[in-house]
Parts: sequence; C-alpha cells; structure tokens
Amino acid sequence: MDGSLNFTPAQLSLESLAADTELGRIKLDGGVFLESFIPQRWQISAVGTGLRVEYPTDVVSTFDMNLNLVKALGKQLISGRIYLRSGEFTKNLTLAELVLELAQTAPTGQTQTEQDEIALDISVVGPRSLRIDNNLGNVTASADLSMTGTVANPVILGSITIDEGTLSLEGNDFEIIRGTIAFNDPYKTSPYFNFEAETTIREFQITASVRGPREAIRASFSSDPPLSTAGVVSLLATGQTSEEIFGSGTTGQTESGALALYGAGALLSNTLGRELESQTSKLFGLQRFSVDPFIDSGRDRDPGAKITLGAQLSKNVNVTYVSSLGRELLGHTVVVQYRLSNWITLVGNSDSEGSLEIDIKLRNR
Repeated sequence: MDGSLNFTPAQLSLESLAADTELGRIKLDGGVFLESFIPQRWQISAVGTGLRVEYPTDVVSTFDMNLNLVKALGKQLISGRIYLRSGEFTKNLTLAELVLELAQTAPTGQTQTEQDEIALDISVVGPRSLRIDNNLGNVTASADLSMTGTVANPVILGSITIDEGTLSLEGNDFEIIRGTIAFNDPYKTSPYFNFEAETTIREFQITASVRGPREAIRASFSSDPPLSTAGVVSLLATGQTSEEIFGSGTTGQTESGALALYGAGALLSNTLGRELESQTSKLFGLQRFSVDPFIDSGRDRDPGAKITLGAQLSKNVNVTYVSSLGRELLGHTVVVQYRLSNWITLVGNSDSEGSLEIDIKLRNR
C-alpha cells in the first residue's frame, strides 16, 4: 500500500492511496469523519482496472470497478458499477455433473445483526463477456445484472442473455436459437432458465427446449417433420427413430425392454468413451470420439456399434467420420461442414459407396 493519510481531530483523509491486493491494484479516495477520534461516518471510493478473481467457482473473471462505501446514520451501503470484461468457464463436465450443479441450492450467508449488515446497490454489465468453452459447448453471453440485499445475503436481479453458441448432446451439435437466465425474485437469487436450440439429423429438424427454475427444470423435444417424443429421443441417441428400430407393430413392453438394453450399452460406452476421447484427443487432436451400440431389431441388421471420430480443423471447419460395424463392415460416412457465416453453411457428405452430396444450409432468423 502506498499513498498519503492526513489526520485532523475531525477527519481522516485518503489521498491517492493505492493497494496491491489479490484481485489487483485498487485506488482509494475519500474520508472518515471522527468524533473524539472515533470513526462515525465515512465515504470511500474504490477504483480498480483489470482486476481478476475466480468467481463463481471455476469461472475466471476479469473486471473493472468503481464502488463507493458510505456509512451514515448507523447504516452502511456499497454502491457503484462493475464492468465485466470477461468471465470464462472452461472446465469439462459430464451431463450428469451439470444437472447436479444446477440442482444445488444457492449457499446462504451467515446471519448478522442489523448494525453489522452492509447493504448492496451495485450494477454489473458485461456485453458479450461471458464465455463457456468446454466439452459441452461453446457459448457467448451478455450480462445485465444488479446486486442488492446485503453482503451477508446478496440477491442478484436482471438477466443473462445468450448471444450465440452451440451445445453438444449425445454427439449432436445444437445451435442455440435463444437463451436467457432471468433473475426476478427480489428476495433471493433464483435463476429461471429459458433456452431453445436446434439441430438437424437426416431430414429432421430437432428442437430442444429447456425452461423453468433451477429446482424444477423441464426439457422437451419436438421435430419437423413431427415425431413422438420417444421417436425424437431415439433419433438423438441412435440416429434412427423408434419406428425404424422396432417397427410399427412392436408392443410397448418389447420396445421398453429394448430401449433399456440400449441404455445400458450406451451408459457403458459413454463411460469408456470419455476416457478414450481424452486419450485420442491427446494423441491425434480429435475433439470427438464415441462408440455407440445399436440393438438388433431382428429385421435388417445384426448387432454392432457405431464409431464416430471428429476433429475441429478451424473455428468454421468440422470433419466427422462415422463407421457402422456389425458381423461385417456395414459402411462409413465422412461429413465436412464449412460455416461461411452465421446464416450460410456448406455440408459435404461422402459414403462408402462413393456417392458425394453437397448441401447448402441457409438460416433466416
């Protein structure tokens, strides 16, 4: 700490006082009013640029701040503005770990007496500053929040809006169409999630929606052309609809048993696949590696597995290789996606028979 402190019988003045803290360098100005050399009232400003902190957990945030700490008439208040430069979350998570993270209740601070409580009135803004870049997706978001309540029990109000991003679910890449996290409860921090994302599998446009408060999030799926919910889930998991796998005459009990068999195989393959994916990424630079079992429908194919390899060659170029294996090699497919802009994508598709398709995807939002 360096700077000047000026004392008089009635006041302590801070003049260009600077402190090097764990967050970074903070400049302090202001004064403390004394009565018989005992602090009674104060007004102190704290200014910092390029400060860094890990908050929330596993999120490295860089921010600027201009805050004021005021005490008068027995009450204390911290007010001002925080400008969030960046908040990056890069830790890899499984889907189960993400659900557990969301299900956890927000911690409450220790109870304090009214005289010890410090009220908050802080605005937090961060245009396109929040970033998630891990195995579950790549997302950019903006924050427009305010912090109220007290230091012991802060309350967050406002919203976080998704600007753009993609999510990966069961090997399928979803583009986020819209997404918000709203904080509307003035008495506690209670996020309400509202997300909608789309992906294309074969000729089906799949839409996934997630809505609700953290303790009661609900997910729903739909498709165009329309499929049943079971059909959409089956398409996401296996690449085939439930009607294609089981046929229209299959009973519900048989279908449930077969899906349970698939689920057990998928769970095992995912458990092994995460380790394999980690190793193959280190060895070959692959961002995607999975072994997905498919069950025997008793009709037109024998039991086997689908092996998927994927690599992100650049920000806009993605290559995926899929091979289906059974008692004999059933074929393979190579897909190259080249994203020219936010609204146009070229998709090249080549299979083991030598055919080549090039699709142009246009998006108008």
